[in-house]
Amino acid sequence: MKYLIKKLPPHYLSKLLKSRFKVPELAFSQDFEVKLANDREELEEAYGLLHDCYVGQGLMKPEPSGLRCTLFSLLPETATIVVKYKNKTVGTASLIKDSRMGLPSDKDYLPQNDQLRMSGKRLIEVSSLAVAKEFRSKGHAVSLLLMKYIYHYSLMMGGDDLVITIHPRAEVFYKALMAFKRQGPIVSYDYVDGALAIYMNVSITSKKVLTELGASFRNDDFKRNMALWFVSYMDERFIFPKFAKGQVVTAVLTPELIEYFYVNKTKQIQKFNTNEKRVFFEMLVHYFGEAEISRFKEFYEGFQLREYRVTVDLPASVEIEGNFHIFKIVDLSPSGAYFSPPKGIKTCINKGQSINVRFQIADKSFEFTGEVMWSKHTNIFSNSTGFGVRFNETSLALKDKLRTLDNFQDTQKAA
Repeated sequence: MKYLIKKLPPHYLSKLLKSRFKVPELAFSQDFEVKLANDREELEEAYGLLHDCYVGQGLMKPEPSGLRCTLFSLLPETATIVVKYKNKTVGTASLIKDSRMGLPSDKDYLPQNDQLRMSGKRLIEVSSLAVAKEFRSKGHAVSLLLMKYIYHYSLMMGGDDLVITIHPRAEVFYKALMAFKRQGPIVSYDYVDGALAIYMNVSITSKKVLTELGASFRNDDFKRNMALWFVSYMDERFIFPKFAKGQVVTAVLTPELIEYFYVNKTKQIQKFNTNEKRVFFEMLVHYFGEAEISRFKEFYEGFQLREYRVTVDLPASVEIEGNFHIFKIVDLSPSGAYFSPPKGIKTCINKGQSINVRFQIADKSFEFTGEVMWSKHTNIFSNSTGFGVRFNETSLALKDKLRTLDNFQDTQKAA
């Protein structure tokens, strides 16, 4: 029977998947907990589960550490999600926020990612999915819990589109049940030991996509409709970090955890190329300060580290030549910011213009003067436009506020 189902044309297989979809009762068990891994034990369980699953599926060779740790799982802004059943990790996935380090899929699908970036999309890559063997035959309960958390936390992170690379045989599942669309060819993907892969993406901010997905199931029961499952039935088993106003990322990995996993356990940090090391340590300096990362000095000695910009979602009042506008700050550092205007606003921003800007982070207000250093377009603003500003003075107070805002432990305490 399974052989015959696999031979169905994709259109009919998609209909069959939708008609047979049902959230299993196991997914409602109070023995589950879904959260971000935020200590050494939880991260070790997640990396260990991922290692064992990937080795078992031929996606990597066994590592002496018994852990799968990559450059991207090391980044402070990467979110490692765990599903725990009776306090044991039985599922995991990672959300990798686009940054100056790029995304894992850039190696084979850079044109596809760049096309989304140029249209103003903020990308988050879903990676490192793994489910414990004993739960794979139980109606996808763990996978459904993971995908529900991924959807909500990606929105909290300020993402517009999710991107993912999967084996071609999983394409119809992601397309039918989650509205992912394939972009680009089949490749031999080095990230998983040369296994075949395709690239897919989906908008998570488009109401149209979610509405059309929900309507395609022809069922208003959230247990039989993936779109309704995403947006409904959220209980105390789903644990999210509390974000301050304007915050969209939080650093989970501390210098101690990075040293444990990537210097002592796996030696992964030694595999970075020069550019990867430079960007990585710029991120660490921003989040934790130079004193805290001095333990890694042998790896970045001699590098000229630049200031790292933090992804935010902050409204700002901008005065240009006596005219006031409300823009959104998309990324921010103590010495400058990238501004994105509301869609449809017609205005003209030119390189060299002086501006005054006011905004608020949590309970503190900031005001700066600055100069427009570049502008993508000078006529009609849309999601694909924006401009960069260098402040006339670097603010230590802003630097401290951004660092506190991004620290996971401080965020949890504030909550």
